[in-house]
Formats: sequence, C-alpha cells, structure tokens
Amino acid sequence: MKVVLAIYQQSAKVKDCILDKLPLVIGRSESADIQLDDRWVSRQHCRVDVQEGVIVVEDLESRHGTLVNNKRVTWSKVFPGDTLCIGLSRLVACYENGMTDHAATAPHDGGLNAACET
Repeated sequence: MKVVLAIYQQSAKVKDCILDKLPLVIGRSESADIQLDDRWVSRQHCRVDVQEGVIVVEDLESRHGTLVNNKRVTWSKVFPGDTLCIGLSRLVACYENGMTDHAATAPHDGGLNAACET
C-alpha cells in the first residue's frame, strides 16, 4: 500500500512524504521520522501506523494535541483525504485502502480541498 502525507503550512503545500516504513513518528526532534519545524509540535508528537489496511494515528501525549479533521484525538483511523493537524501544519492522507463501506470511500476533506494522487 502506497501512503503519502501531503504537508501544508499556511495553506501552501510544502512537500509530499511517502510513508514507505511504518510505524513512524512525527515530531520536532531530529530522531523523528518526519520532522516538522514548528514550536507547537512536540519532540515526539504522534505515531502513524497501518492496521487492517487503514492508517491510524496515536497521539504521544503531545502538549498541543493531534487533530483528525479538526477533532482532537488520542487514537484514530485516518482515511484517504482526512486531515491531520499537528501544530500549525496540516497533513492530508493520500492512499487507497481495501475497505468498501461509505465511511472509507466518502471524501474526508478537512477543509483543504487537496488533491491526492496514489
């Protein structure tokens, strides 16, 4: 499964991160797999993994929290098109999953209207 996180800062796309090794940690620290240079991001902010063909995110007790589609979460599934808010950055999940129910295929645009190419 090819997974890409499109990273936006101040409504501008900064880069695409291809997640070829999961699980991974997003944070401000040099030891984080994906580093975000943002004072609102904890050193080890959240962990991203895959379970049953769906991306999941787990907040690592960050100071300012992890949001999925603008809702603060401690753990959550992240469907294609969903938006992770980590500090001042927005990360849009782009991937194809094997689920066929409406919740997995409906657009989950977190307000960015981002295009996902998988």
